[in-house]
Amino acid sequence: MKRACLLSALLGALLLAFALPRLGRDDSLAQFFPAWSESRARFAAFEAAFGTDDTLLVTVRDDEEPPLLRPGALAYLDRLHAALAGDRALAGAMSLATLDDLRITAAFGVAVPLPPEPLVPRDRASVTGARAAELAAHPLLREGLVSDDGRTAACWLLLAPALRHAPDYLAEVERVAARVPAPLPEEGRLAVAVTGFPLLQSAALELLARDGALLLAGALLLVGGLVALTGVPLRLAAAWLASWLPVAGALAAWMWVAERPLHLFSHALLPLLLVTNGSGFVHVARAFAQEDAELRRRVVRTSAWTCATTVLGFATLLLAPLAPLARLGGEVALGSALSFAATLLFLCAFAPAVGARAPAAPRPPATSVPAPSRFARLARTPAWWIAPIALACLPWFLLRERPPAPLASFLDELPADHPRVVATRSADAAFHAQESFEIVVELDASRAAAQLLDPAFLVELAQFERELRADAGPDLARLLSPITFLRYVERRLVEAVAPADPPRAAAEFVANWILRPWLAFERAEPPQGVAALLYAALREPLAQVVTPDGTRLRFGGRIGALPPAQVRALAQRLRDGCFARWRERLGARSIDATGHALLVAEMADEARAAQLASLTAGGGVLALLLLVLLRDLPLALLAVAANALSISGLLELAAWSDRAVDLHATLLVAALLAVVIDNTLHLLVEWRHARSVAAGATAGATATERALASAAPGMLRSSGCLAAGFALFAASELPAWRQFAVGAVAGIALATFFDLVALPVALAWLERRRTR
Repeated sequence: MKRACLLSALLGALLLAFALPRLGRDDSLAQFFPAWSESRARFAAFEAAFGTDDTLLVTVRDDEEPPLLRPGALAYLDRLHAALAGDRALAGAMSLATLDDLRITAAFGVAVPLPPEPLVPRDRASVTGARAAELAAHPLLREGLVSDDGRTAACWLLLAPALRHAPDYLAEVERVAARVPAPLPEEGRLAVAVTGFPLLQSAALELLARDGALLLAGALLLVGGLVALTGVPLRLAAAWLASWLPVAGALAAWMWVAERPLHLFSHALLPLLLVTNGSGFVHVARAFAQEDAELRRRVVRTSAWTCATTVLGFATLLLAPLAPLARLGGEVALGSALSFAATLLFLCAFAPAVGARAPAAPRPPATSVPAPSRFARLARTPAWWIAPIALACLPWFLLRERPPAPLASFLDELPADHPRVVATRSADAAFHAQESFEIVVELDASRAAAQLLDPAFLVELAQFERELRADAGPDLARLLSPITFLRYVERRLVEAVAPADPPRAAAEFVANWILRPWLAFERAEPPQGVAALLYAALREPLAQVVTPDGTRLRFGGRIGALPPAQVRALAQRLRDGCFARWRERLGARSIDATGHALLVAEMADEARAAQLASLTAGGGVLALLLLVLLRDLPLALLAVAANALSISGLLELAAWSDRAVDLHATLLVAALLAVVIDNTLHLLVEWRHARSVAAGATAGATATERALASAAPGMLRSSGCLAAGFALFAASELPAWRQFAVGAVAGIALATFFDLVALPVALAWLERRRTR
């Protein structure tokens, strides 16, 4: 058997070396949002119409005078566009250098547009102070191309729609960011930064990769040290470590064959397996180090039960809405089962053989074994002071008027001093917005073109936007829409001829000279003459606000880094107010909000519902499993109650301390559900054994005291191993993982408290009831 184990270890090492380098990595944003989500379906419809809302923002800060419109700063924007032109990862770029001006010099009613001249003259040296002031009021610029103080220019890089679902999504984004040129000395002292959610995600994964190596090394050192401190023979410790080679090799080979790429939480897989399996190994190794066959059978049977509960606990993550989290749950569940089987095989091969030596001296009867005084005191603790402790740990929704505070924004997932976080907050301060919040007006296909070419409809659309801005308030900082062109044309008409009805005149111009060529192009009728010049000048901004068939109008909003609850409240306020009022008035099929910011915010609600479903399903199945394993309803109820109090107590602590309860809480609850039940099972099994061997005896320690004397040392060592292992996550650079470490240690401490204090009191009471 030893030879077979050694061969399996060698084979596992070879499989690991072969499969691990061949595993891909899934960095696509699609992995964050399940296909069944209603929010995801709305966003998918938006993507089908307008491509994508994924953008990178290049900010150019110029502190020289005059700001931004100096020849050097404008030359840099030209060079930036030239450097990125034709990049396969980009669908377009928009900045000062891409917008053209429209000069309207005609009497009202006979508006004839002249060929466009560049908004920013090609002769950069000709930009005067008066021209700079005129450009500062340009409607297109004020919607996110120039900051309010006029010192920061933006170049919005729209990512290609197909890129979002590509497995190498982040690698392509990083490549685009690396192509942004640095300013030349002759262009002045410009500060250039590239920001955007994809780059923040890339930074998070880079930090997680560093965390993975640190956590794995720390877990190996920690578990090895704890095994040494608990007195496990060196031979058994070496056998246990060798058993991990076939487990790791099998997992890597399975992931390679099943084409399961590495994901957002892959760095936590091996550390979680080492920590959870290491705590169980403490119990098993204690039995295998002795030559007591009955003890081995009892501990192995109990460990098999605890392995089943661990597998079940992590399997509840399969209900998580976040795909990487669901994958992690399945991988940890499979790895836990494999590691337990491998541990048993290797320990059986290398442990002392039962009966190989002369039998040890008979131990005194169990009825005369006194319990250590400290555990006897715990078992004899009166129950009256346990009640307030239990009541203090009731679920937070019974004691609190509000749930635990949600995570404020994705930026809070990263270190505050990270360069990309600093750049993102700086861009937010300059433009008041970065996250996308899209409003889509869908018109009836049979009359969409006629509506868009009707000036009266465009005037109504302008009124809709005014009410939209009023209802949204300061939360909606930027808005680019077809009405942006109306406002610009209206301003230029007033400057030129002061018509009696500027909105109507502007609507006629936009309908005839901007939207008509756009719709004609969709019908394969390329515009001619001046219309062709106008179409060429405005093609790129038009593509972002009107679909070529005219059925969907996009009001491209930008909001700041708002909390999810505030983003959802903004969407609901608009749906109940402006959208409901104007849908029938505009004759629209629908008016709704979507966008990445809202998608993430709405996923928080769906994630919370999935957390509750996961916890309920896992707890229910776990309770049934305990009932089958223990075959004793009161004992199963006590086991469930002890661990339910620990998890609900943890949520209560989170509520009182205003700790964020986010997607990481799903992993935390599943991990606690998986591991804290182990100590409970070991204590209950020892209690039943002590009751059976002491049947009819009245002298000596009680069964509860003997169970504590036998199981408590192992329970404390196991809890210490788990707490120290989860505490390793506190070394992470990401605040969310540090919070996960604090929550895990607190949950394990609560579970240990209830197992060593509250549960023995209940067992002592049950013992007295059954001996009457």
